Amino acid sequence: MLAHLMSLVWNALMSPMILFMGYAYESNCIMVLLSLFMTLALMLNLKSASLLLMDFYPSKATEFPPSPIDIDRTMVVTMGHGGPLLWHNYDALPPAIMLLNNGSTVVMRILCGPDCKPHLRGGPLCDNYYFVEASFKWGGSEHMISSRRFALEMQVLHAKNAPSPPFEYLTISYLFIVTQCKNKSMQQITENLAALVNAGSVIEVPPFDLCSLFWPFSHGYYSYSGTYDNGTTTLPTQWLICSSLFTISAQQVAQFGKLCNREGIHIAANSRDLVPVGHRQVLLN
Repeated sequence: MLAHLMSLVWNALMSPMILFMGYAYESNCIMVLLSLFMTLALMLNLKSASLLLMDFYPSKATEFPPSPIDIDRTMVVTMGHGGPLLWHNYDALPPAIMLLNNGSTVVMRILCGPDCKPHLRGGPLCDNYYFVEASFKWGGSEHMISSRRFALEMQVLHAKNAPSPPFEYLTISYLFIVTQCKNKSMQQITENLAALVNAGSVIEVPPFDLCSLFWPFSHGYYSYSGTYDNGTTTLPTQWLICSSLFTISAQQVAQFGKLCNREGIHIAANSRDLVPVGHRQVLLN
């Protein structure tokens, strides 16, 4: 309830500012002041989001069995032709995007008004799930498919506005294989990693369409219940793992390994160990 109230207050404060940005380009002085304000606002938003995740939801991670798992294609249950997964506002340009090295991974968060907040619905979802953050796992992906591990995994966390069954959090997963060609969409992240070498570093990057980084898919994804972990917070989540594979260059993957943890040591790998599937059912939607 408190998290929802803080979200309402944040949106009430930021909505006029986002509208004001349209007029700011007419004055260089206003643009400088606005830039300083937006940077401070983003840093406060990033910190408050971390505090909310850490303070209000840590105990709930025990509700679901842990992740990651090896998805055995021969054991997957194929679902019938349900409705498509629907992506809303992912093609809208957010006013600001911020990247953070939290000492364990790179976290990406955005600033946007309540009316243009990216969210998912449709498919197996009975409610709207709003974008919270994206994080990255390297040194080998967390999830495997038929015993195959991938070079990088991008995990995109979503949440409902209010807790309710059957699950409060939803995480989209994208798996990457190494090729000789650079991934132009991922370049929007990797070209800024040099500024995030030290743990605790935060930068604002030029806004881009989220759908250029998060490929919208409607069918052909695996789903199961597990946990999301960004290195500082563990949450119960429903996983939707895209069955399509994406490409990235070895040079781009290497940029992640140059980041340091809070002890100043390079993070060569940050993926969790595999756990047994157990009695969980993995679905192909």
